[in-house]
Amino acid sequence: NDAFDNAIQKEASVDIVMAGFPCQPYSAAGKNEGLSDRRGQVIKPIAAYINGRKPKSFLLENVKNLVGPAHKQAFNDIMKLLTKSGKYVVKFCKFDSADWGLPQ
Repeated sequence: NDAFDNAIQKEASVDIVMAGFPCQPYSAAGKNEGLSDRRGQVIKPIAAYINGRKPKSFLLENVKNLVGPAHKQAFNDIMKLLTKSGKYVVKFCKFDSADWGLPQ
């Protein structure tokens, strides 16, 4: 919307964007509604912000089930959103917080 676009233009430049978006639509413990769940749509304004501001890099986090077979199409759609500007080569990694001595 116009308010969001105007806010993007008024901010100072950014070097890195770090964000997480709701995991419930993608979690194995949830209903697995993915992008059909309104919470799953939160990635869209995040991607718009990234593509509008064009930071040097960005880091997003979510649950490992997002890259699983149940959400293959949603993951591909998200990757398309993130590479829309043509500025980024997007890679993903799975980390287990237990490997870092952290609770989930």
